[in-house]
Amino acid sequence: MMIWDVTFWDRGVWASDDMVKVSDAIRDVLFGESRPIDIAATGLDFPAGRKRLNQICDVETMRSHIDSGNHIFLTSDRNFTKQTKSPKLIALGARRICHPDDL
Repeated sequence: MMIWDVTFWDRGVWASDDMVKVSDAIRDVLFGESRPIDIAATGLDFPAGRKRLNQICDVETMRSHIDSGNHIFLTSDRNFTKQTKSPKLIALGARRICHPDDL
């Protein structure tokens, strides 16, 4: 999904309302309903900007996985498999989330 100051203009996909809703739902599951940090305002040279960029990448990786209809989301990030988060992500369409050592 095309995100200003994050994705490349010629590689991004124009977002639909449904894509935005799914991204917001994933962000809420992974990071709570905290207000997103504006990368353009903070810049990537500061910890808050790098943290926000990492969150965007986590959200959009999961959204892309769901949109593509993939069966297994493979990650080394333990945040995706926390007991409070994994069932909610699966309900959104993630199907199965596992770590490399689980396969």
